[in-house]
Amino acid sequence: VDNEEAVSEYVHLEVYKTLNEGVSIEGGDGGDGGVVAAPSSGRRDPVVPDWPAPARQGIRTGDGGAIWTSSPNNSSRSGATADFVIIHTCEGTYSGCWSWLANSASGVSAHYVVNDSGSEVRQLVDEDRKAWHISANYDCNNNSGVECSRNGDPMNSWSVGIEHAGYASQSSWSSGLIQRSAELTCGITQRHNIPRDSYHIVGHGQLQPWNRTDPGANWPWSDYMNRISSACGGGGGGGGGGGGGGGGGGGGGGGGGGGGGSTSSGSQFIIDSNNNANDTSHHYTDISSSWWGSANVSGYYNTGYWVAPTEAVSDAASFWFDLDAGGCWEVEAWWPAASDRSPAITWLGWDADDREVGRAVVDQRTDGGRWNHLGDWTFGAGWNRVMLSRWTSPGAYAVADAVRLTPCN
Repeated sequence: VDNEEAVSEYVHLEVYKTLNEGVSIEGGDGGDGGVVAAPSSGRRDPVVPDWPAPARQGIRTGDGGAIWTSSPNNSSRSGATADFVIIHTCEGTYSGCWSWLANSASGVSAHYVVNDSGSEVRQLVDEDRKAWHISANYDCNNNSGVECSRNGDPMNSWSVGIEHAGYASQSSWSSGLIQRSAELTCGITQRHNIPRDSYHIVGHGQLQPWNRTDPGANWPWSDYMNRISSACGGGGGGGGGGGGGGGGGGGGGGGGGGGGGSTSSGSQFIIDSNNNANDTSHHYTDISSSWWGSANVSGYYNTGYWVAPTEAVSDAASFWFDLDAGGCWEVEAWWPAASDRSPAITWLGWDADDREVGRAVVDQRTDGGRWNHLGDWTFGAGWNRVMLSRWTSPGAYAVADAVRLTPCN
């Protein structure tokens, strides 16, 4: 790792984060926690690295809130269009992967890199430019005999490449990574009208089988394609314009409820954790990179939810919405319940003038898979928000899934 920002990220966000927090996996207690290796209980103060913190000053782009870090390894598509999405694995860590792809000495790149939890994405090359991520020309014999008229086309010119932290040989992938990648792919297919099927969303190893196997035998293709479809509203073909604004789309895949509606000053609407299900010109979800997407616990709304550990930190998940006029709204929240959730997590309402208009403390270990009344709160005209605070006793998890607002009777 020779990129200074990447070195700082690796030290602070991978090495010392693990030393301070331990190693955890999803599902250890039927939820999203399950610590399997914790730091020594005798050490009370966190270990602080003697290394500059990462600048993290990249601008956010696209509907997934990617951090922009430009790679010099790109070129013109020369009139070609993005018609395929190619799935890769880094064969290494996230910070080492994107820093190498951003290094001119590597001679390679990708459009995006997804970290191992799905909490962060780097965009290295604009989608309208050619990234250098696959050394193969199209051969329909490697793609079930589909579109043989393309034979010989250089795949870099006709595709968008997504790298994923990890290895083709690993036995499983985190739900957060799979969901975040699915949302990213959904947005790409919408922007470029790419069919959402197994012939146009393909693995690197499928099109370059002589020396590549990524993303590997254990990439969950069926689940992945289902999540892409869910993120795009259930459709199988590309369409115009991905959702944007205010941070990433949320959650995981699988079976949930319905999607959100459009904001109006006189009708009910839902703000989903998945921004692809929101009309982001009127309402959206905004979270920091400390939250990760999951669908590990059943009973979630739509495609999944955001989850983060509880601790004394100001890092709320915000459900933003724009009102034409002020008034009273019944506020409800949906979450999947599990034993590792917080027994006392706080929801807050803030109006367009940044004044608190209501709060409710709930137990997310119970009442999952349904709408839960938080209160009747009065919001003003303009941008308001309902927030889920992480600030409570540590050792549990906060879950931000969906919020529903209905005009008061």
